[in-house]
Amino acid sequence: MNIFEYVGKFHPLVVHFPIGILMIFVVLGFIIPRRQLQESYKIIWLILLVSAIFATFSCISGLVLSGSGAYNLKLINNHRNLGIALALLNWIIFLTFKKLLQSPLWIYNSSFISILILTILTGHLGGSLTHGSDFLTPPKPAEWFRKSLTSNETASLNSTAFETASLIFEQKCITCHGENKQKGDLRLDTKEGLIKGGKDGHLLGDSKSAGILLERIMLPLEDDDHMPPSEKEQLTPMEMNFLNLWIKSGADLNKALAELNMPDSLSGLIVSDKNDKINNLIPQTDVIQADRNTIEKLNSLDVLVSPIALNSNYLSVSFMNVLPENGMQVMEECIKLKQQIIWLNLDYQNLDTLVWQQIGDLNNLRKLSAKNSNFDDNKMAYLQMLDSLISLNLVGTNVSSSGFEKIKNLQKLESIYLYQTKIDEAGFKQINQFFPNAKLDSGNYIVPIFASDTTVFKL
Repeated sequence: MNIFEYVGKFHPLVVHFPIGILMIFVVLGFIIPRRQLQESYKIIWLILLVSAIFATFSCISGLVLSGSGAYNLKLINNHRNLGIALALLNWIIFLTFKKLLQSPLWIYNSSFISILILTILTGHLGGSLTHGSDFLTPPKPAEWFRKSLTSNETASLNSTAFETASLIFEQKCITCHGENKQKGDLRLDTKEGLIKGGKDGHLLGDSKSAGILLERIMLPLEDDDHMPPSEKEQLTPMEMNFLNLWIKSGADLNKALAELNMPDSLSGLIVSDKNDKINNLIPQTDVIQADRNTIEKLNSLDVLVSPIALNSNYLSVSFMNVLPENGMQVMEECIKLKQQIIWLNLDYQNLDTLVWQQIGDLNNLRKLSAKNSNFDDNKMAYLQMLDSLISLNLVGTNVSSSGFEKIKNLQKLESIYLYQTKIDEAGFKQINQFFPNAKLDSGNYIVPIFASDTTVFKL
């Protein structure tokens, strides 16, 4: 950083001082008679002098700052020209103020109106450079008293990864890396900008690195290179986890969320729409908000509780970090939220039989995963009351086809995952008879061989 770049940094700090003084001058000009202003001529003259000096320094520092190339050229030119015009008008009024007090009324009033208009226009363009062109755009009448300050735009499983990432960038990054301003030569509101990256390197990384984006947002908050800056609104853990999953899976801008195999912990980013495959896993009716004390109790027992979609009261619950000895206590707390819990993850759990028995009380479950757990045929009967169940994952468990006869009443089942179980080919046919409309996933996938896969050895 040279001395000129250092001077440019003072522009946002200094520019507000002449604006405040000029607004006071305009107010005084409209509410105080000219005769009284003439009596206080020297005070007003001094105020105008101070304003003109700071306005001039604002122009100089602004010109230096505009040379960084980080701003929209058309917007910065308009802001610069209006700023210079405002500073010149400030000097003219300062030098002619005594005569102005004695001039015809229309000239006198025109000077104040000109100062007011130029100040508003210059300030508006400055705000557009800093916060975006729509910063002062008023909300729609329907949103005037809306509690949430977040964007109305949402992502669905049909949204692309770029569209979802753009929702995050719009709230946390665009003011510095958008159309009007590109700090570090970085723009995040277009696909081209994401692919190009900034002056510090490739944004999305490759097979050898995570890229600048992940590196910067993962830095400690107190680090000078952390993004967004510590004084700005930070990314939530869910947003950071999504970017991490997307980038490390290849950072395909056009891949739909449905193809990313997003875990339940990221489902809060998604709002279902009528075309989403996930529609049947989410009830169409609303439910009351879950008891906060119960959720806090579950969190204290290391249970992962998250909403299944944005602004939804339905919950996804995972026992991933739950200690085996706390299983019964956790299940008792879950039953208190049986209206809200519709997704339950019991993967890799070695739960007591009494805990498995309680699952039937969670009769609003749509999705149950017990992968690689101690679930078996004897416990299958405990699922009979889950008549809303859509998806059942029993991969890696000791279940057989005979156990499914106990739950053949669950005719809403659409997906059953049975890889690495005791079920043989005859057993799959029997289960298919129990659930003719369900998709049975055995996990024995066959990958087709293409000509391009063949390795040719040459001497």
